[in-house]
This record gives sequence, C-alpha cells and structure tokens, in this order.
Amino acid sequence: MRILSVILLCSLLTAGATAQTATERLDRWAAGQKAALAGIRQITMLERGHHLYEGATGARRLGMNTRYTLESGTAPPQREVVEVTIDGQPVERREGDRPRRHENPIQESMQRAVDLLLQPARLLLLMKPPDEVETIDAGGQEYVSIRTLAVDPGPGVVRAVWWLDPADGRLVQVRVFVENPEGGALDASVRYERIQGIDLPVRRRVEGSFPWRRRMRTFTILVDVRADIEEHQIVRN
Repeated sequence: MRILSVILLCSLLTAGATAQTATERLDRWAAGQKAALAGIRQITMLERGHHLYEGATGARRLGMNTRYTLESGTAPPQREVVEVTIDGQPVERREGDRPRRHENPIQESMQRAVDLLLQPARLLLLMKPPDEVETIDAGGQEYVSIRTLAVDPGPGVVRAVWWLDPADGRLVQVRVFVENPEGGALDASVRYERIQGIDLPVRRRVEGSFPWRRRMRTFTILVDVRADIEEHQIVRN
C-alpha cells in the first residue's frame, strides 16, 4: 500500500510538472531563437506553391513562386511574386506592372495571418500563455504539443498548436486557425527545420475558404495550397 501511494504521488507530481512546463518550453524555445537570430540582418527564402481554387466559375490551378524577405525585429515579411502559372501556362509580367489579382489570391488580411507562420517567434508574441501540454505520437516519433489562444480574438489567427521535439526543444510544426469576420476560415500549418540554429519554414499547407466579391456579387472560394520553401539565405551584420 505504501509503495502504491508513493507511485501515485510521483505520478501526480509528474503530471503537475508537465502542465507547468508548457509556458517554460515555449519561453525556452523563444529565448533560444532570439539568441540564434542575434547578429542576423536578413533572411530570404523562396516558396514554390501549388494552389487549387474552386468557386462559382469552376476550378483553377495556380503555380506561384514567391520570395519572402524577413528583416530583423518584428516587422512582417516582405513578399515578392517572381513567377506565376495559371493552369500550367506562364503569366507574363513586365517590370513596373501593377500586381494582378492572381498574385494576391487570398484576402490580404488572411494572407498576413497565414504569413505569421514564417516568423513563429513573432506569432508567439500574439498568443496568451499556454495552459495545456501533451505528448503525441506521429509516425513513431514523440512530440510535445502545446495549444495557445490569441490575445486578441479579432480578425486573424485565433488559436495555434505548437509541436516541439522533446529531445532538443526545436520547433517541428505550427498549425494555426485563421478567421475573418466577413466570412471564411483557413487552417494552415508549417513544418520547420533547424538551419544555423534557427527554426525556418520548409513546407506549408493551407486549406479553407474565403468570400470573394465580383461584379456586385459575393462568391465563396475554396482553397488548397501546398508549398515547399527552400533557398534559405541568412545575411549577418
């Protein structure tokens, strides 16, 4: 009976410690990333995306290569579309031309929210302290999963799920849920790899819907985006 009591007490203490380490785990990760980013002026990366849009006028496949530039600090990423194909056909764009509709296919506010995944440390600043942590198994690998809610539940990211590797604390994946008061919602996730000590995005997936207004009518657009992110270049001061 004494042995069982000791085992039960240890289990309760372990569970309590696990619950208390949710904030500590994210804080430790954020501190490590801040240290790794010290002395870095700029990070660039190329996203090769495959977009499928379905609406009242049918389905359209969009290929888009986009270069993102991340500056030091908490400024949002700069986004430059460098190549577009529609249903496999390249779209010509001359220097000085204004961006076309297909270069900004997702509503701007929702795109900004999704792009927060490119800067997970910046995203974390918009979240309340976490109150839940659990261990999950994915493909035979154990990860720590932490759920957070947005400080401001207005337009944009309303909640996020963070996956960390318990062995070294690196960020493996973040999944966010984006809502728009005008209608529409997106479910977006990014996988990360540690490059020169920094957890950088390497794959992105976005699914959901959003309203689109055309000729005095509003349509619902379904979206499915899959993208690889590569050619990471880190520029130091």
